[in-house]
Amino acid sequence: MPAILFDLVVLIGLLYVCWLGSAKGIYATSVAGLEVFACLIFALLTYEPLASILAWFFQENLSFFLPESTSWQAWAVFLAFMTVMWGPLLVIWLAVHPRLTSSEIATFQAIDTAGGFIAGGFAGAVFIGTMMITWSMCPLLGFFRIPAQYMYLDVGKTALRTAGRFGGDVHEGRFLPLYGEPASRESDRTARLATETWYDTDANNKTDEYDPYFDVDGNGVFTRELYYIDVDGSRSRRVGQIEKYTVGRWDGLVIVNDRDRPKPGTGPGGQKPRPASPPPAAAKPDTESAPMDIPPAPPDPLDGKDTPPSEPATPEVPAEPKQTDDF
Repeated sequence: MPAILFDLVVLIGLLYVCWLGSAKGIYATSVAGLEVFACLIFALLTYEPLASILAWFFQENLSFFLPESTSWQAWAVFLAFMTVMWGPLLVIWLAVHPRLTSSEIATFQAIDTAGGFIAGGFAGAVFIGTMMITWSMCPLLGFFRIPAQYMYLDVGKTALRTAGRFGGDVHEGRFLPLYGEPASRESDRTARLATETWYDTDANNKTDEYDPYFDVDGNGVFTRELYYIDVDGSRSRRVGQIEKYTVGRWDGLVIVNDRDRPKPGTGPGGQKPRPASPPPAAAKPDTESAPMDIPPAPPDPLDGKDTPPSEPATPEVPAEPKQTDDF
């Protein structure tokens, strides 16, 4: 589905929640939005530890009954997020929300309506964004991935940026669980080398046109040599939640192609460049066939002719003048 259709669906959903907020009022709508927001913060802080436990349990106890191609980690992440996000929200909505909204707050009708519309925009962005995050985690919907990198109204990233700031591991103002380890420059000798985060949809080990990726350095194209700061010293780039959401994979199949940077004076892969072949030597003149002290024979005047040339004529000697009797 084109990204413009996803933008249209999100826009309709936001307008509906804004209209619903204007009808319910500012107080009830704000309470609902804060409930969803609190559950999302709790889910982003706790889903990874629970997912690791579930993945180990599935691998140890259920791997015998299902195909080997089953991604236990992907299912563990999805079920863990569903448990810590939608489970508490359901309990709060059924048991706590009616008590919080039972009391009425006296206010002007116009202010209540306008405030409810604005609060509905916040609540709708968080709620719809959380649904999109859950969608991106579901293994069954992998063939119908959200084109997050092409959307204009991507409230999934908005919800992550808003709730993900409550996590720890901050490096120079950057929230590592949310944004991942930062990019660096080639001149930084402590930086490691990787590629931008991508997912191989057709499993051909090539970055094709339809393989999703996250543009870490913001240059608009897929970067195969991305220098980054290894903050935790794990020798592997930490991928952020926004990157996982964009490529649609939250398990180990998300790829960064981490590797050691080449040493100074070496080519790609750390190999020394091969020296260039010397140019071929110029051919020496053949001087052995005719020694330099013997001049070559003069050309034969008869060469190519049938008869010898005629001898040159003898020059005529003028006759001496004769004397006559007239003088």
